[in-house]
Amino acid sequence: MENPVSRADHFAERELLRLCANLPVGVADAGRIRALVDETTDWEYLLDWATTHRVLPALYLNLRESCGDKVPSAVLGGLQRMYLLNASHNLVLSGELIRLIDLLAAEGIEAVPFKGPLLAEWVYGTVSLRQFGDLDILVGPTDVSRARQLLIADGYDPEFALPGKSESEYLRSEHAFQLRKEASGFIVELHWRFGSRDQAFPVHPAAVWERLGKQTFQGRELPALSPEDLFLYFCVHGAKHGWDRLEWIACLRAMICKGRNSMDWKRIAQRAAESGATRGLHLGILMAASQGETDVPAGLRDSALADRRAAILAREAQDRLFAETVVSHSRREVERHAFYLRSRERLLDQARIVLFSCLRIPHPLARDWRLFPIPASLSFLYYLLRPVRLLREHGFPRLWAMFRQRTTFQEEKYL
Repeated sequence: MENPVSRADHFAERELLRLCANLPVGVADAGRIRALVDETTDWEYLLDWATTHRVLPALYLNLRESCGDKVPSAVLGGLQRMYLLNASHNLVLSGELIRLIDLLAAEGIEAVPFKGPLLAEWVYGTVSLRQFGDLDILVGPTDVSRARQLLIADGYDPEFALPGKSESEYLRSEHAFQLRKEASGFIVELHWRFGSRDQAFPVHPAAVWERLGKQTFQGRELPALSPEDLFLYFCVHGAKHGWDRLEWIACLRAMICKGRNSMDWKRIAQRAAESGATRGLHLGILMAASQGETDVPAGLRDSALADRRAAILAREAQDRLFAETVVSHSRREVERHAFYLRSRERLLDQARIVLFSCLRIPHPLARDWRLFPIPASLSFLYYLLRPVRLLREHGFPRLWAMFRQRTTFQEEKYL
């Protein structure tokens, strides 16, 4: 979705949306929300950005509770309708999730749902308070192809075809299949790992399976990621996408508040250090703190505050949240990838990310396939053609500028 059209300065609306993204809000923030709403509030601007950042349910609840009498009835009524539609949609998706888990289990496939409705239920106590459009399900790597065929037989259409050797290459390089049921609009992301090969993702599925817990959901006990794995995954997932969605930031803060007494913070820090994701963890903590107090243990909070690189990235992400400069999709994707690269502290991981980003079989929907149509039996040639395409499209100086680390001068700007 493109960013809303640029208007005059909207500091009050941006601050209002930032405060309203939190669930719940404290007494002091509720008072600030009420003070920010007046006759000059640009409701169109506010709703545009609430839609972009996917925080419409939180916006509705916080406006209704803090200053419902000051919000125009048409605006509040419209938000209520969107809230109810989202709640209804999420309940239907929740039912579909349980059905699919049972469908896979009947064929001997253990499946673990994550994000989506389970995250909403754990963090907020109800599925109605998050906006999500798909269902994420993790299966073992040996069950992926069979699970995909079961979903296809159930009426789901794969996002793309994988002829010949393409499927084995895709399984080696990527992390998920997307399938869609046209009649209902349901979308399923079928995962066998948490990130593609080029991302050097630090949450390893093999270890995750050993640490699985249980979560009661809609009257059922379902397998679930441990809170520590889910938190670290969410930190790195946010960095992968440049932390460009306010809902992710507010949700991470809510995860900290929810799990502050139950999560093993030492274990989180240890796993991050072992996998080279400490900067990503620090970045997540700083992003969550930008939404308000978080109660992260003092030692971990101090480590995050002392991480200059993480502070730079956090400020950049915050500056971009309401950026109104429209850039091309390909340029935005390269910038996101560069941001993720800089969120990793180990040179070896950074080198691996760059190497596999350039020297990999491209995603079947990537431009490489359209520009260089090659038979599946010759797909290895994409290892040579992909770097050619990247250099032709962006040029070496631009790619280097986006991937390189900040200079001391630039660091001082952000600290």
